[in-house]
Amino acid sequence: MYFCSETAAIMYRLYCRALAWPQGRLNLGSAMLSAICFVVILFTVSYTKSLMLQIYSLMCIFHCMSLLLDLLVAALNSDHGRRMIVNGKNTDSNNTSYGYERADVVGLFSITMLVQLGALFVVKESFEQLLESHHDGSPLVSNFWLVLAPSLAFFTQLYIIYAVPSASLTHVITASSSSWLQEQAADFSHALCRVLPVFSAFLLPRINTVLLISLSGWTLCICNYICIEAYNYTKCDAAFCLLYATMLIGTMYPLAVYTGGILLQSCPSYMLPQLEKCLRECGTLDGVLEVTDEHFWQLSFNKMAGSLLVRVRRDADEQLVLARVCAKLHPFVSNLTVQVVKDTAWKAQQHQLH
Repeated sequence: MYFCSETAAIMYRLYCRALAWPQGRLNLGSAMLSAICFVVILFTVSYTKSLMLQIYSLMCIFHCMSLLLDLLVAALNSDHGRRMIVNGKNTDSNNTSYGYERADVVGLFSITMLVQLGALFVVKESFEQLLESHHDGSPLVSNFWLVLAPSLAFFTQLYIIYAVPSASLTHVITASSSSWLQEQAADFSHALCRVLPVFSAFLLPRINTVLLISLSGWTLCICNYICIEAYNYTKCDAAFCLLYATMLIGTMYPLAVYTGGILLQSCPSYMLPQLEKCLRECGTLDGVLEVTDEHFWQLSFNKMAGSLLVRVRRDADEQLVLARVCAKLHPFVSNLTVQVVKDTAWKAQQHQLH
């Protein structure tokens, strides 16, 4: 209980510190705006029982939590935040862990998994509604909030994506693999840019995946309202919900895979050729016999960690070899552990010859 209260106090002081920055206040204001949109959609869902609106509200949660995470990471990376963390925990745990280096990775992985789990729960309700012959809680035909609420949320998301971009989320979107929705949009964008090259700056090489899923959700909400208003077909709400759930899970899955790979201490594929080249150069240094037991992994979004063992000749200068190996790998691996071991096999062989 004491640990929880102490952690909450530290988090509160960090947020207060972050609010002293203009960008921090902008992030918090945008997060509150996204939370207001989420509340508006929830009130609309409680009145209309629209599953399409219910699953679209997950994007408001996604943006709100991403902004709060960005605010927390900025506070943790500040000098004041580091001093508060060091004072709030014992020295032993500080020496045996990476501290809060992976806070943004863990946060974004949790957010993407939360959105996917939320989509699965709504999918279950959609199947139940489709299988029922009559749905007592069908949306009202003349309710204009089915258009107003998602439109308010969509334009808020547009503002957040372009005016208050999250640094961690932007990196994950850029570095992760394309979703199937992005690939389909990329094919359409290439075909359109051949006819109208002026759109190349906006549509190529690929559209922002978060913008794409927000636009798709808003479009489906409008189509849902038109089908209910014009044809009184309430089953389309569950059908559009299932379609959007497929898009949403397909969009969040590559983001979760990328952040999950970092948590599992995997090395990004684009770094392997550069690291192999550096290891070959280290193996040709004067006095180095062998470079073994190398292991490199991504510690956070912009930091690599690694360890390796260097076997050197008995007459080699350990400090000089250590400095040269670190100089070769430091541009790519900032947190590097190198163990230098002198080879004694040739010494034993010489004793046998004598």
